This record gives sequence, structure tokens and C-alpha cells, in this order.
Amino acid sequence: MPLRYDLADGQPDTLRRRLGIPAEASVLLIFCGSSGSQRINDAVRDQLPVLTKRFAIVHVRGKGNLDPALQSVPGYWQLEYLHDEMSDALWLADLVIGRVGATTLAELEALGKKAVLVPLPAAVSRGDQL
Repeated sequence: MPLRYDLADGQPDTLRRRLGIPAEASVLLIFCGSSGSQRINDAVRDQLPVLTKRFAIVHVRGKGNLDPALQSVPGYWQLEYLHDEMSDALWLADLVIGRVGATTLAELEALGKKAVLVPLPAAVSRGDQL
């Protein structure tokens, strides 16, 4: 399986500094594709008080899905999309939650990352989920 071209060159400290994540914080990366997932975004919002006690949360919400009410929540960083910094984010993460395809699954394995994988609902799936 081909991996992201820059995966071997991930710079997690660059992303940590850009976002202002404390060096000692464990990072939970949440992402669900470029368009995001309203259901997952809502679940994360509901659980933020619990999640931010244990993790610094980097949440890739999808284009147009930023939540202004969450902009100043301590320990929570929301982004619309990661492209060039995705390798950095994968290296930075201690745990990943998300909808992933075969390539990202292979990247998580290559980096030895723990992950919780969320399947697409059957109604929108092409039937290719495990």
C-alpha cells in the first residue's frame, strides 16, 4: 500500500508549536474526511469536558464546520482541514479517532498509532467497509 509521500518526514513539534499545544500533553487527533461528520462533531462537542481532562484535542471538523462557540475551549483545537500537515498530525497523535481509508489505515499501522475507526453509515457506504 503506498503511503503519504511525506510520512517519513513528519514534524510533530512544528504542528504542536503552531497550535500552541503544551509539550507534555497527550494528543487525541479526530478527523472524518474533508467534509467532516456532523454526528461525530456533535459527539465530540458533547464530550469535550471529559476529553480535555485527558488529552489535547486536535479536531479536523471538515470544510465549513468550525464551531465558533468552541474557539476558546482550553485544550481544544479545531481545524477545517489538514493537507500538508496531515503527516505532522499523525506523528503528533497519541490516539486517533476517525473515518479512514486504506491508505490512512496503512499509515496508522506504519507509525504504530492506536486508533478508533468509525465506519460510514451503511446508507452512504459503497459497501467497501470492513
